[in-house]
Amino acid sequence: MSRNNSMDIEEFFNRLDVGENDFSGVDLSGTDLSEVDLSGINFSGADLSGGILCKTKLWGADLRDANLSGADLRGADLRVTRMESVNLENANLLEVNWHGAEIYGAYFYNTVMPDGELVTEPNSYGLSVQTYSTLASEIVRSYKVFYTDCIGFNSLC
Repeated sequence: MSRNNSMDIEEFFNRLDVGENDFSGVDLSGTDLSEVDLSGINFSGADLSGGILCKTKLWGADLRDANLSGADLRGADLRVTRMESVNLENANLLEVNWHGAEIYGAYFYNTVMPDGELVTEPNSYGLSVQTYSTLASEIVRSYKVFYTDCIGFNSLC
């Protein structure tokens, strides 16, 4: 699919229903995709700006270079999602689960973060220092749990 293709919501769901999962470069700006299971979908380079994606399951999705500016993602599942260079300006990420997401180079500005923090300064590196510290602490805790679970199974760790 070529980049910046406008698609109406009916066509999108028809293609999704027949098993298509590559929607790279598609323009679905302003659409309501709330509570839809889009796990593993390819939205790289897609325009989802102004979209409503509340409680949408995007586990393992490819959102690299996507435009999610002004999108409402409250409560969305973004675990293990590829989000490099995604535009999240003016997006609402309150209560988003993005554990394991790759967010390097994501752009945050006037973005409500999962913990309710508002990023008020443009940040093209991905995270505010406070949010980075919080995520780093979560990674260390996860590693400690993983390491503890692997004691005695050195060949697997």
